[in-house]
Amino acid sequence: EERRVYTKYFIGVSACLVFLIVVIGVPVTLKLTHVISPTVVLTDAPTISPTCMPSEAPSSAPTTDHFTQVVEKLLPLSGEVLFDPRTPQHKAARWISDV
Repeated sequence: EERRVYTKYFIGVSACLVFLIVVIGVPVTLKLTHVISPTVVLTDAPTISPTCMPSEAPSSAPTTDHFTQVVEKLLPLSGEVLFDPRTPQHKAARWISDV
């Protein structure tokens, strides 16, 4: 019977110590840890375009003639699907002609 008294006493003291550690430890931990806020990078406002006039240099836009040459070379490999703008073959030919 004496053993039961000591066991109950030990469990009670252990529970009180755990409770005390939690009650003291949580606020101290929260107080000592620093919350890292996200870094905000401020940039300059976008500038206004210097002019509305196009440049005098010729553009590098692809010509229809170059696309036609690419299609002529790829036609034996891919066939008529080259003429359908929805197909990957047409998109690849357009990309090749733009490069």
